[in-house]
Amino acid sequence: MINSVGILAYGSLVGDPGPELSPLIITSISSDTPFGIEYGRKSQTRGNAPTLTIVENVGVKVNAKVLILDPKVNLQAAKNMLYRRERRIDDLTINYSEPGPNSVRMRIRVLPNFQNISSVIYVDLPSNIEHVTPENLAALAIASAMTDAGDKKMDGINYLRNNIDNGIITPLTRQYEQEILRQSDTTNLQAAIDLYSAKRSAL
Repeated sequence: MINSVGILAYGSLVGDPGPELSPLIITSISSDTPFGIEYGRKSQTRGNAPTLTIVENVGVKVNAKVLILDPKVNLQAAKNMLYRRERRIDDLTINYSEPGPNSVRMRIRVLPNFQNISSVIYVDLPSNIEHVTPENLAALAIASAMTDAGDKKMDGINYLRNNIDNGIITPLTRQYEQEILRQSDTTNLQAAIDLYSAKRSAL
């Protein structure tokens, strides 16, 4: 067994662990999520774009990576860094604390002995999109592309494209993609990204 902390990555974490975690990742292994994933949560840091979260009733297990950290990183330190990365916090004095039983705050869960790694942590955030349909997801993604998130390539269309490029496919992914193309009257996601970039610049 590998006596290290791993981070289960199945969204933007796969390609963008952030500056604090990146130098501490010694390797990664391919895996599947042990739970169902779908585009079920609006993210404020992404202009309210849909992001992947645990949605057991409509989601499926998807391709993931386990990012294995340097053995010198203990479990609490890993939780703190993952929390700051997910919240886009630069202040290294801000740490993760376990929320109360009825809280809707971010939880960082631990999978013991997962994929032969002693502790694997992941973010658990509740779904907050009432109607998880391709039409609604596409509308949210397009709206996010017209915010500052679009300038930072943090909008829903970029997020969806990056997930597809990383082989992360949920039950709604292809319909969601096609609905963005329909609503934007474009032929591919890059064309949609370019379209809304031009529209933002014209404002």
